[in-house]
Amino acid sequence: MSDINFMVVDGSLADLVAELTAYIETLGCDELEANCQRALGSGDESKVFELITQQLSLLNKSPEAQFESVWLLALHVFSFSESSEWVDAVLKALSGHANLPRSFNGPAAAGQAVVAVQAALFNMLSTHDDSLLASTLLAALATAEETGNLHLLAGQLKSDQTVTWINTWQLDAGVRDTLISKLYAALVSLDEPAKALALLIAAVGNTQTSTFPQTCQLVQQALKSDHVYDFSAILALEPVADLKTTEQRLFELLTTVASGDVAKMTSLANGDGKSLIEENDFDSEALLAKTRVIALANLAAEHPELEYSAIAKTLDVAPETVELWVIDTIRAGLVEGRLSQTKQSFAVHRAQKSGAVTKEDWEVISQRLDVWKKSITDVLHVVKQARENAHQQKRKIAA
Repeated sequence: MSDINFMVVDGSLADLVAELTAYIETLGCDELEANCQRALGSGDESKVFELITQQLSLLNKSPEAQFESVWLLALHVFSFSESSEWVDAVLKALSGHANLPRSFNGPAAAGQAVVAVQAALFNMLSTHDDSLLASTLLAALATAEETGNLHLLAGQLKSDQTVTWINTWQLDAGVRDTLISKLYAALVSLDEPAKALALLIAAVGNTQTSTFPQTCQLVQQALKSDHVYDFSAILALEPVADLKTTEQRLFELLTTVASGDVAKMTSLANGDGKSLIEENDFDSEALLAKTRVIALANLAAEHPELEYSAIAKTLDVAPETVELWVIDTIRAGLVEGRLSQTKQSFAVHRAQKSGAVTKEDWEVISQRLDVWKKSITDVLHVVKQARENAHQQKRKIAA
């Protein structure tokens, strides 16, 4: 077969159809061009698109150098259609491992080309029905995942656009749940756990479209995440608050961890909540560790300096492990400070308390601000006095 290069340019539908169908015939389809031209001659454009969709799978036989360009030509031809029925045919022809083009050097290279075509289709459908956009995005995600090409979609997936899609597209509940689940899994695979969780928070936060399974998934993933220690944004969501009556055990586990209640978490892990932990595939030791880290952060937020013995008592751990727990809490970004083995204490420089800010917390903040203002006033007074003394000294010298 001689090399053929395609360039999609503006032209009449008849010319574009002639170019596309002539090429498809070289891949193993007789009389397609003639049949399409007859349909065009009789003014039956819908028949033309129907005939082409029936042969779309042949385009996957294209040589590597021509694969993307001929598919882009096909999409350009379909852009003349007033119907969108052809979209399903395109997705079917491009989806699945069996439909990967064989002319490429392995599935990864073939998948890269297919994802490029699916991305072009997605952009082309920007003004079409939301369900078509969702179907195309799901197809691209599936191809990228199957062929190890998720990185090709990373830029788009990591942007805030994903949140806009799930909150604005008008989709059936089942499709929306599937899309959110796939987007979440993709972001986790791309090592973007924070963005993955933000996606779930946005989905659950939209009370008009959020579902009970999504809310449970959000809580489950937040509890399992190695990066989530502040649950205030999650607890503030109305669907999460509703779990207090619809899924009491899961809500109790969430609030126990979020508040840093080590004693209660230990009790749940060893008794009352053991079945819940097993049902949700939680790691009880990981949950207890997270609870201890939060408990230490909360304790540090209340005291400028902590004795090792106080930390050990609050966390219910052996005194010799206290420094390890402080280091874990520092790594979690919840505290900053200095350990002193000599004094057996931890000097707190900064601490982030987890959970909602209570009235008592505001009172502590107010008291600290008062102390800070007094300190600033004292410093200003000293500076002012020093300046006055300096001026007096200058006057004496001048005299």
